[in-house]
Amino acid sequence: MVVRGPVVALVLLGLVPAALWPGRAGVVAAGWLLGVALLVVVDLLLTPSPRSLLADRGEVPAVRLGGSTTAELTLTNDGARRVRGLVQDAWVPSAGADGTRHLLDVAPGQVQRVRTTLTPTRRGDRPATGLAVRVHGPMGLAGRQRTSAVGGAVRALPPFR
Repeated sequence: MVVRGPVVALVLLGLVPAALWPGRAGVVAAGWLLGVALLVVVDLLLTPSPRSLLADRGEVPAVRLGGSTTAELTLTNDGARRVRGLVQDAWVPSAGADGTRHLLDVAPGQVQRVRTTLTPTRRGDRPATGLAVRVHGPMGLAGRQRTSAVGGAVRALPPFR
């Protein structure tokens, strides 16, 4: 479960009614917090599962040291609800990954492709380390997150001289 920033804003907004009725501040604050908690639970129940997103990485072309290449990730929504959120394509630091975080908005049965630029700093095979998917609920208060292994590696060849 992931609690997002708007929850903090809602909780702080609850200070206003508590300040307006100082004699009943405890009851007002408790009621407000209970309402916010209820909204978070409803949002979490309406959030699609990140497991409904299937990921497939295409072949990453080899590159000479100092050069750049692109790794493409195909994300397919296998669920019945629209998936909105963020996806992070994680690589080892020596793969030189740039632009690893991507916005996600995939309708049921649809496909979204995301690209990550790789500029390796060491020779050899530089593997991908995982794929983190964070799905937001329809109200934007809570979400679900899952990290999974999606194979792939970029081969960095010696520089051409």
